[in-house]
Amino acid sequence: IKETPQTLSDERNMSSDDVQAKYDRVAGASMSLVINLLIKLDDNHIQKQREAYNTFLSGNKALWGFIASHDAFLRRAVAQLLSVCLDKQSQIIEGDIAILSHGFVSEGLRSPQNGSSVQFIQALNKLTEKFSAVWSTAYKGKKPASARLRQFVEKGSQGGPSEYWQAVASLIKRLPMGILPRDLS
Repeated sequence: IKETPQTLSDERNMSSDDVQAKYDRVAGASMSLVINLLIKLDDNHIQKQREAYNTFLSGNKALWGFIASHDAFLRRAVAQLLSVCLDKQSQIIEGDIAILSHGFVSEGLRSPQNGSSVQFIQALNKLTEKFSAVWSTAYKGKKPASARLRQFVEKGSQGGPSEYWQAVASLIKRLPMGILPRDLS
């Protein structure tokens, strides 16, 4: 996660697209490893390496910013990582509400989510359920959060299955008061 596309590859030997693709695969694989560790290890083993998990997850704007990546695999990995962290490491997530609000509400909602729309909206749904402040006090975007959500919903399921619409309906029900406009028009 601390690497960059340039530190992983030599652009003299590879095209810039190949360099970026390699970086995306490495970043996604790193997240997948952490996801599997969090899912499969019991709490005692996780506690023994708490500092390593904190270093990887806490305050990591780049990590959570991958939700707006052009690579669907990377976006799905970030969404899954957030979901698992909300279940297993919610105390770390609680300290990063502003970063997550920026990544998921401000950037993620306005970015194309083709191939990851269901995982994205499910993760945002789970985040909203546990920490609704991502839409209100932690949100610092230029446009209102409701405008970002509207922009996202207008794009449709972006190739996702029908589960997308169920997740959107669930998310709208969970939004804190004052996020959705009161004017029906």
